[in-house]
Amino acid sequence: MLLKSPPDQLGESRFSALACLHRLLRRLSRDEEYQQLYSSFLKEYEEMDHMRPACGRLIMSDHNRQLTVGCSASEMTLAYGTSLPGGLKVSGGRHPSQAHAHSEYFFPHHGVLRASSETTKLRLVFNGSNRTSSGKSLNDITHPGAKLEQDISDVLLYSRKFKLIFMTDITKMFRQIRVHPEDWPLQQILWTDSHGNIIPYQLTTVTYSTRSAPFLSARVLLQLVENEVSHYPLAVESLTKGRYVDDICGGADSHEQLLLIAHQVTQLCASGCFPLAKWHSNSSALLTSLSPESTSDDQRPIENSLTNILGVSWHPYTDQFKFSSAQLETSSITKRIILSDTAQLFDPLGFLAPLVVRAKILLQSLWIEKLGSDEPVSPTTAQRWRQFREELSQLSEVTIPRWLGLLTDSTKVAPLKRLTIPRLELTAALLLAKLASYVKEQLKLTNSSTFLWTSPSVTLTWISSHSSRWKEFVKNRGLLIQELTQQAHWRVVPGRENPADCASRGLSATQLIAHKLCWTGPSWLHQDSPSWPTHVLETDIAADLEGRPGVLFHARAQHIALWDLIDRFSSFNRLIRETAICRRFIALLRRTPNSSLQNPLNLGDLEEARIFWIKLTQAAHFKDQLRTISRGERFRRSHPLTKLTPFIDRQGILKVGGKLKFAHLGPESRNRTIIPRELRLAQRLIGQAHIQTLHGGTQLTLRHLRSTYWILGGRAPVRSFILKCVKCTRQRRVRGQQLMGQLPPTLESTTPAQYRYAHGRDGDTNHTRAGWQFSSAWPPQQCISSDCGTTFLGADKELKKLFSSGTAQSRQLAQLLINDGTQWSFNPPGAPHFGGKWEAAVKSVKFHLNRTLGEDLLTFEELTTLLSQIEAVLNSRPLEPLTDDPDHCSALTPGHFLIGHAPTTLPEPSLEPLNVSRSSRWPLIQQKLQGFWKRWSTGYLQRLQAISKWHHPNHQVGIGSLVLLTDERFPPSKWPLARVTALHPGTDGLTRVVTIKTAQTTLTRPVAKLVILPVSPPED
Repeated sequence: MLLKSPPDQLGESRFSALACLHRLLRRLSRDEEYQQLYSSFLKEYEEMDHMRPACGRLIMSDHNRQLTVGCSASEMTLAYGTSLPGGLKVSGGRHPSQAHAHSEYFFPHHGVLRASSETTKLRLVFNGSNRTSSGKSLNDITHPGAKLEQDISDVLLYSRKFKLIFMTDITKMFRQIRVHPEDWPLQQILWTDSHGNIIPYQLTTVTYSTRSAPFLSARVLLQLVENEVSHYPLAVESLTKGRYVDDICGGADSHEQLLLIAHQVTQLCASGCFPLAKWHSNSSALLTSLSPESTSDDQRPIENSLTNILGVSWHPYTDQFKFSSAQLETSSITKRIILSDTAQLFDPLGFLAPLVVRAKILLQSLWIEKLGSDEPVSPTTAQRWRQFREELSQLSEVTIPRWLGLLTDSTKVAPLKRLTIPRLELTAALLLAKLASYVKEQLKLTNSSTFLWTSPSVTLTWISSHSSRWKEFVKNRGLLIQELTQQAHWRVVPGRENPADCASRGLSATQLIAHKLCWTGPSWLHQDSPSWPTHVLETDIAADLEGRPGVLFHARAQHIALWDLIDRFSSFNRLIRETAICRRFIALLRRTPNSSLQNPLNLGDLEEARIFWIKLTQAAHFKDQLRTISRGERFRRSHPLTKLTPFIDRQGILKVGGKLKFAHLGPESRNRTIIPRELRLAQRLIGQAHIQTLHGGTQLTLRHLRSTYWILGGRAPVRSFILKCVKCTRQRRVRGQQLMGQLPPTLESTTPAQYRYAHGRDGDTNHTRAGWQFSSAWPPQQCISSDCGTTFLGADKELKKLFSSGTAQSRQLAQLLINDGTQWSFNPPGAPHFGGKWEAAVKSVKFHLNRTLGEDLLTFEELTTLLSQIEAVLNSRPLEPLTDDPDHCSALTPGHFLIGHAPTTLPEPSLEPLNVSRSSRWPLIQQKLQGFWKRWSTGYLQRLQAISKWHHPNHQVGIGSLVLLTDERFPPSKWPLARVTALHPGTDGLTRVVTIKTAQTTLTRPVAKLVILPVSPPED
C-alpha cells in the first residue's frame, strides 16, 4: 500500500465498524434476498482466499463470549517471496519482522444492488474514508498515486481506428492482486460466521474502496505488460492504449490479425492470473473461436446483441453506436434537476453536440437569473425543458457508424461577457485547433494531411498573419492556433454549407436525425480537393479593428568613451580588478592558455590593467605632447611639462625626468607617471591616496600620491577632493549659513515678561501668570514672540485647551485678546538665534542676578523686588553711545518707549502749579516729540543697518540634499544623517529653515543646525 504517513496515526475504528455491522444485520434480517446475495458475496470472497480470519484476534459472539482464532507464524509469512494463489508473485517488499505494530483499520461495508449487471447483482462497498477516533481514515494516510488510466474519449477514439474490434473485461481485476501481508491489518472487516459469531477478517487483495487501488491495479497490469512484452507483443497496444480500468479493447483490419491479438491478450492476462470474460466483437470468427467457458454466459446471437463500450451503446452486428434516454417524470423542475438530467446525456465523443448545446444554453440562462439550486424555474423555462426532454425519446433512432464517419465534436457556449462576432469565431477556431490536435495525437495521424475549415474570412486573416500585428485577445489565440496547426491547411467554407453551424444554433432531436449536413458534411467534401471551394484572402475592415496601434520610438545614438567607464567604479582598486577580469575573459574567448576565470587574479593581471588605464588617459589628453616627444622636439618654455623634462619609457608611458636619476629610490619614485588633473582617473588616484593616508589632509595626501604619480597642479585637485569627502566634512563640523535676515517691522525693546517667566519654577502655570502680569503692567502688545521652550509650548497648549472648553470665562478671555490684537508666534525649533533680542535681554538679567544674588536664598517677595529693580535698570540702559558733551540731554532708553522716560530717572518737582498757557504748551509738546523721533531715527535705528556676520547668501541647500543634524551632546561621528524634504524660504526668497527626514522621524530645523554633505541630491 502507498502509505504517506505512519499507520500509527490511525485511531480506533473497530467500534464504528461494529455499529455499522449491527445496522447492516438488522436490514439483512428484514430482506431475505438481500441477505442471501450479501452472504454469497462474502462467502465467495473467503473461498477465493481474498479474505481470511484475523489470526490471534478476539472474536465477539452473540452470547457475549470471546473466542480466539489461531494460526501459525508460518502461515502468516507464506506469501513473502512465493507465488500467491489468485495473484502475482511477490518480490521485494518489507520483511515480516517490520510489520505495523498495533496498527489496524476496520472498513464499514454495505452492498449496492445492480439489477442490470450480467454477472454480479450485488457489489460490496468498503468505506476506506471512515474516520477513526484520531480524525484520520485509511485514505487520509495513503497516496493516490499517478494517473495511469486513459480517458474514456481516448479509448473510444482508439476503438474507431480498426475495422474489426473486440471488447472484454478482466474479472475481479482488483481482487486478483495480492496485498503484502504486512498491510493486511489495515484492511479488516467485521462479519459473522456460520454460528453467528462476529469475526474480524483481513482482506488480502487490493480493495477497490481505498485511495490507491486504481493506481495499484493499473501499475501491476502495466508491469505485467512490461514483463511479458517479448512473449506477447501484439497484446501490448490493447492493454495500454485500449484499456480503461478493467475494460480492454483491441482491433485489427482482418479477422486473422484480430484472432491473434485476442489470443495474445488472453495469454498475457492469464500469465498474471487476470481471467477475461464478457467478450463482444463484430467478428463472428472471433466469438466462435473462444472457449465455451468464456462465452457461455456472455455470447448472444450476433444479430441481436447490444453491448456498451465504456458507457456508449454499441451494436456489433451493424457496427453502429446507438443512444437512448430514460423518461424521468418530476412534479417541479429546478436548476438541480435540469443539471442532473443534462449530465445523464453521456456523450463523450460529442455526437449529440447540436442537441446538448441547447441544454447548455438553457443552463447558462438559469445562472443569469441567479436562481437557487432547488428553486422552481419560470413556467417558460419549465415548458422549454419538458419539450427538450420529450425530444430525447427520439434518440433511439440516432445511429452513428463506429468505423467510418463523424469522429468527434465539441461545443462551447459563448461567455456571458459580450464579445464581437469575429472574436467568437476566433474562439471557435481555437476550439477546432485543439480538437484536431487531440484527434491526431490519439490516432497517430502524423503523416496525414489535415484540412481545417472556418466560415469568416476575418478569422483566416488573423490565423494566417503574424500574431504580433494584433491586440492581446487575437494575438494570444492566434499564436496558440498557429502552434497547434503548424502542418494543417486552413480554408473557408460557405456559411450555408458549414456543419459547425448546426451546433452553433442547436437542433432538435428530429432535426438532428435527418440533418445530412451534420453527419456527412457538405457534398463537395466527398470529392477530390480540386472541387473544393476556394477563397481569395482579402483585407477585411473587421480584421484591422483588432490591429495593434503603431508606436513611434525616438532613439538617440550616444557614443560612450572608454574612459567614461571609470564613473561606474567608486575606487581605483575596484576599477583595476574589474578591468583585469574583463581582460582575462577576452583572453578566454581568444582561447589564450591559462585564462580561466576560476583562477584568482595575480599581480601581473592587476599591473596590466593599471598600465591600460594610464596609457588610455595619457593618449586622450597628451596626444600632441606624446607626438612631440616621439619626434625629439622641445616644448615651448611656458608649457607646464617643460620643467618636468618628460620622457616615454619602454611601456609607452609618459613619465617625469627630473634630477633624481641617481637617487636611491625605486623606479616609480624616481620617474613618476604624469597624470592630467582634468580626467577622472586623477580623481580615483587621489581618492586612493586619501584613503591610504586615513583621510589625511592636503599636504599628507599629496605627498603620498607623488611617491608614484605626478598630477599636474596636484595641490588644487587634492584640496578640492578633500573638501568633497563626506567623512572629512562630518569631522570639520562646518554648519550651514545664510545671509542675515531683515529686522521685523516692529523693533521691540526688552520686555519684562521675558525675564519674569525665564525664572518661573512652576511650569506652564507660572508662564501664563507672567503673561497676565505683563499685560496688566504694560500697554497691549500686537505681537508676542518666543522660542519653542517647553514652558511656552505647554502654555500654548493650555491656552488652546482653555479656548476650546467653551466656558464663559474662556470666551471672555478670547474676546479680550482679540480686542487687544495680540498674536503669539514661535521661532523654528532649535533656532535660538532667531530671537537674538530677547536672548540678549535674558543674558543681561542673568548678569545682574549673578552679581547681586550670589549664593543667597531669597523669598518670593524679595526675589520679585530684585527682579523689579533689574527690570528698571535694564529698561534704563542707553540704546545709543553716550557722548562727552555736557549739554547733551539724557540718552534714549527702552523706558522711553514704555513709560516715556527711563525708569531710574530721579523724581523732579511738579511743574503743574506753574501758569503755562495752552498756546505755548502745545508747541512745547510737539518740539519734545519731534526731538525724540529724530534721535530714534537718526541715532539708534541707523546703527542697525550694518550686518555683523552672515554676509553672503547661500544656495547650497535644496530638496534632496544630504545633511548631518548637529547635536552638541554627541561627537560628529554620532550625528544622524538626514535628507531635506522641504524648504521654507523667507520673504527675501532665501531659505533659513528646512524640513528634514531622518531614519526615525521628520523634523523642522534651521540651516545653521545642519552640516551640508558634499553629495549631489538624487535626480527626479
